[in-house]
Amino acid sequence: GPNVLEAAKRLGIVIPHFCYHEALGAVGACRLCAMTFLEGPVKGVQMSCMVEAKDGMVVSTLGGKAESLRARVIEWLMMNHPHDCPVCNEGGECQLQDMTIAGGHGIRRFDGLKRTYFNQDLGPFIAHEMNRCIQCYRCVRTYQDYCGGTDFGALGSQQRVYFGRFRDGRLENPFSGNLVDVCPTGVFTDKTFRFKSRYWDLDEAPSICPHCSLGCAVIPGAHYRELQRVRSGINRQTNGFFICDRGRFGYGHANHPLRPRVPRLDGAEVDWETALGALRERLSRLVAEHGPQSVAFLGSPRASLEANALLKGWADRVGSAAVAFESHAERDRCARLLAAQPPERLRSLAELRRSDFILVLGADPLAEGPLAALSIRQAVRAGASAAVIDPRPVDLLCEAAHLPLSPAAIPAAIGAIVSGKPKGFSRQEATVLAGIAARLAEAKRPVLVGGSDLLGSAGVAALLQAAADLGDDRRVCGAFVLLGGPNSFGGALLAGDGPGIDDLLDKMAEGAVRALVCLEADPLADHPDRDRVERALARLDCLAVLDGVPTMTGE
Repeated sequence: GPNVLEAAKRLGIVIPHFCYHEALGAVGACRLCAMTFLEGPVKGVQMSCMVEAKDGMVVSTLGGKAESLRARVIEWLMMNHPHDCPVCNEGGECQLQDMTIAGGHGIRRFDGLKRTYFNQDLGPFIAHEMNRCIQCYRCVRTYQDYCGGTDFGALGSQQRVYFGRFRDGRLENPFSGNLVDVCPTGVFTDKTFRFKSRYWDLDEAPSICPHCSLGCAVIPGAHYRELQRVRSGINRQTNGFFICDRGRFGYGHANHPLRPRVPRLDGAEVDWETALGALRERLSRLVAEHGPQSVAFLGSPRASLEANALLKGWADRVGSAAVAFESHAERDRCARLLAAQPPERLRSLAELRRSDFILVLGADPLAEGPLAALSIRQAVRAGASAAVIDPRPVDLLCEAAHLPLSPAAIPAAIGAIVSGKPKGFSRQEATVLAGIAARLAEAKRPVLVGGSDLLGSAGVAALLQAAADLGDDRRVCGAFVLLGGPNSFGGALLAGDGPGIDDLLDKMAEGAVRALVCLEADPLADHPDRDRVERALARLDCLAVLDGVPTMTGE
């Protein structure tokens, strides 16, 4: 099934390569993965990334022409490569370094003048060192083909191929940072991380991006307690191999000098033991005087599932049922609707990439969940169709039909698609809706994509009901809803049918709740009725805020 290079990789056999990448496929550009095919339908020296693995093949990575060819390929790639490894930011994680050793080339025979280029200013995030290029074409295939960028490409020909823009300027594609990850040399490096630390000095661990609800895999790296870079992790169910620039470069808040780093008690800085002791004493006193229901707990979509679960466990030990996990009531209702759905009806990003018709309703994926837009693009590249019903000029990085309707009309449009009777719409709108309904009926793996902020709970409920109605015994119509926060879905799972933020505010205003513990929650900023929150907070005897960023509620 897979090509020979990938099949060997699954067996733990690493074949030297540059141009091949699992997400990009094979093009046979670098000529480094040469192997000798001894038996089977293919014989002789072949590029392993271009040959499908089949039963009966006997393939050798050692000896003969293949091994000599790999060494010569490395040699001609290194002819023009500068000897700047000591100052290259890629040092320690450079694929060219690894493959030069693996390819068998160790002595430089070329003593002529090297080919040289001028570098470009590609903006504040990407550093450009074109002299290190080995013409693997990964950057162009990632930026143009996979991510849909139009302002960067291959220029020139033969020995003068140049990868860049027509002129200096910031890269426009919101996934441009992936050039850093896919480049096997130091042509494209992270300018925000440049000359800060070496790769082997970083403390790294797998993590999850905190910037939207998709849960992309990331690997943050820190040195001396400073977060210095974020790179893409690999999770084939979510982001695959790539992340957006927001997730890659949006980590400045972690090092911000105004972050709260010392506990405060009644406005004054204190040590941890004093702060925790005071909180424990005040809550215990209120529970003793007014009962356990006088203490409320407010979690957050910003908090991890583990932290929110610990908060719920704390409330259980206190004996309080006043626990909520979202400071915005409408977002809370949307998340709970989605969490109550049968799992087989919900779709992952990987399944979105494999769908054959995608209908986007009231969502702007590039703004609300960028990897969703990138996943839709991959589905369209593979032959799927896409349509958008939204009042905004939504860009999906691919071709898609677009029907502009007001937010209030979208639930009616959903009903018209399901029933096949577009009443109350203009002739043009009815024609588009009929076409969408026909495509949904023909599709084998359709997915409805919605945005909770524009649709609201009524729209999300209509979308989920439509997904149920459009499915049948031969296929399931999937649903994919972009939620308001990174852990909105986890908060909804923990909340179940428990109280919401408005219930807590009512009890606080009545005086039934005397203390509120906020975990990474900022109701003053997130709740749509700030005056109501201010009045409720003013009735409290105790307000505790556990957070890593400065917030209005914390102040």
